[in-house]
Amino acid sequence: MFRRGFLGCFTSALALSACSIPNHVIEEQVTACDTPYDPSDILRIDAHTHVMNGRDSNGRAFVGRQSKGTAGVDLENSHLLFLVDFERRSHVLGPFAKALKTEVETLRDIAQQDAQQDATGTATLCRTAAERQKVLASVSTNRGYLPGLAGFTRDRLRNAALMLSNWPNVDMFAVSMVDFHEKQNGKDPYEPQLQLEFYDLLHQASLGRMLPLVSFQPERDTVATYDSEGRKTGERPYIDLVREAIEERGFIGVKVHPSVGFDPWDNFEFGCNNSGHHNDNEAERFRDVYEGRSKGSVTAEEARQKAEVWNKNMRALYRLCEELDVPILTHNSTGLSRNYKCMMPEEVTPLDWTNSSAHWGKLLDPNIGTFPNITDHTGINAYPDETYRKPKWKNLRVCLGHFADGFKEQLDSSGHKTGVYEPGPWLTAAAEFMRRDRRGALWLDLSAMKDVLTEAPQLEAFQAFMNDQRNANVLTDQVLYGSDWHMPSSHLKGYLGGFENMFSPRTKAKIMGLNAVEFYALKAGRPTHQRLLKYYKAHDIDLKNVRWHQRLRQKGLA
Repeated sequence: MFRRGFLGCFTSALALSACSIPNHVIEEQVTACDTPYDPSDILRIDAHTHVMNGRDSNGRAFVGRQSKGTAGVDLENSHLLFLVDFERRSHVLGPFAKALKTEVETLRDIAQQDAQQDATGTATLCRTAAERQKVLASVSTNRGYLPGLAGFTRDRLRNAALMLSNWPNVDMFAVSMVDFHEKQNGKDPYEPQLQLEFYDLLHQASLGRMLPLVSFQPERDTVATYDSEGRKTGERPYIDLVREAIEERGFIGVKVHPSVGFDPWDNFEFGCNNSGHHNDNEAERFRDVYEGRSKGSVTAEEARQKAEVWNKNMRALYRLCEELDVPILTHNSTGLSRNYKCMMPEEVTPLDWTNSSAHWGKLLDPNIGTFPNITDHTGINAYPDETYRKPKWKNLRVCLGHFADGFKEQLDSSGHKTGVYEPGPWLTAAAEFMRRDRRGALWLDLSAMKDVLTEAPQLEAFQAFMNDQRNANVLTDQVLYGSDWHMPSSHLKGYLGGFENMFSPRTKAKIMGLNAVEFYALKAGRPTHQRLLKYYKAHDIDLKNVRWHQRLRQKGLA
């Protein structure tokens, strides 16, 4: 699903020529950004999107992971990846995707202009993003539906502006920070505090059409702090940054990306070292390394310590989300996995692969009262016993992105492909949990599911799954529309309409918008709604200009 899209985008990106964005294209897109919404139409929320670019990760490793296992092509070590190796200055595209600090300053300028003009829309954001984007692969004469690689070479603001102009009928985009905690050329390109600042300002500049999700990476025990001049002043726990984002900065949830090797349930049993790139040789989980069954790139003690820290930090995140009534959106696909042999060993059931839907189910299962305790295996009591007690969650909600790894092609008795698709083991386990646990704890989204719209066998499998009477009520209530834009597996002009047109009017209204209101707790009286009202008031954002809020008021929900 993920890999094919990336391979297809390389030739298109290389064929584009460098030029400025024509004025008529800018004007068309600015107009689209500020298209008035139709009050009689349904509420639409894209619950899973991105504006990140190649500077926010190890671009070479990120794109290289897409190609592994695809027709024998290995792009990770290919010279083609100079295009997304943003820390090197010998390539063509990287320098044109502006540094994050520069874009933060641009957003401050936009906020100042909007305040002076008493703006009621996002025209300033869209016009400024286009005028300041002078880059190869930036022109969108086809209204922005370019191959996915282009998004990694554009400014983040340009990605945001294209999202607003390409989908003027979407009232709200949930936009995720994404922290892979990976180094490029010896340097970690991700700055959580500065990322926080950018997405906070984007929320304001978009007048509430782009509501951010803060990233969390359990490998980072602490994050750097900076003064107003950008000078580093110290360190603080990452979990404190998450609390600040939600309580003070207008963030509505948390995004985690376990593709780098961490597990939501037990990192001693299932955690894999984050090496920063796909590594065929590092197949050892932390417990195997600690107990001497195999050698990894870390020592036995390092394996134990990493597993302890990751478990401790993930459990702190769960408790914070429970306290603040905010959800977790997680990558839940085998695509992008850092260490395939470690995360998805052939001899292990898929339900015990790293980051499986079954492990998220154990986290949410009210009948499981304790977390796994590494002390049982090591004899070392590194943390208080409280770390291992699992609360009976009342508010904790998790959405499994990418439809819990979707559908898999079946094989015949000889191991040959049949052309028939069935729900994969992760999706099957997720649906079973959702059917027996009706608290609304586990959700699915439709992101990165382009193959369902373009390949008849997958469409048939999807429709059969949605129409299965065992799943009907659960899926109607606990599936969210999400695109995963600008990732390649969402690059289809008819992506939104393709899914929307499959559903009955009632189901369409729920999946395309109302379910996200419930998942992100946007209704009046919920803590997130109260925090957002306070946030908009503090930044002089008139609620009449916040489209999702106006839609909810029409429905008596705000």
